Amino acid sequence: PRCLAACFVAVVTLNVNISSQSANINVNLSCRGSSWGRNCNEKGEFDIPGEELDQGYDRLIVKAPGCRPLCVELGAPGVKLDNLTLRLQKQEYGTLRVRVGDEAGASLSGVSVWANGRRSTHYYNGMPQERRAVTSRNGEVRFTGLAVGERMLSFDCNGYYVPGEFKAVVVAETEAQVQAVMRAGMK
Repeated sequence: PRCLAACFVAVVTLNVNISSQSANINVNLSCRGSSWGRNCNEKGEFDIPGEELDQGYDRLIVKAPGCRPLCVELGAPGVKLDNLTLRLQKQEYGTLRVRVGDEAGASLSGVSVWANGRRSTHYYNGMPQERRAVTSRNGEVRFTGLAVGERMLSFDCNGYYVPGEFKAVVVAETEAQVQAVMRAGMK
């Protein structure tokens, strides 16, 4: 493993007014499943000892309540470990309403819909959280509290499939609506 620096100190600043203190900002180094972490001090500063940098970590991941996670590739051009200032942005959320029907336009009930791709699992406070819902009689599901941005949706219904990838965009403080058409048959 290459040595990135003997030691570095960085400052994390928040571009949002959140109620949490800077000490709640979590900083992790990661590489191929291995990680090391700590929290910032009350000024939003953290340091990483040189012996940790010698372990070959290639990413710095910063997370804070109310903010979007930030990932820094440590070997990327322009990243200066001796003068690193990171700015976290407010995490915004929205709602996604999905209507699922067949090619004739009839609503499909009982369809499993995943808001992050097929059976993907995300972790919250160390516990797996699956973003799955089942369509109602009118063929709809509603996901609330989704982080803004593009989402990959997956669908599962016996005898039907959705051709190709199905994406939707979650907009801040809005209920976005999309319609998915499932085809009869097997893919």
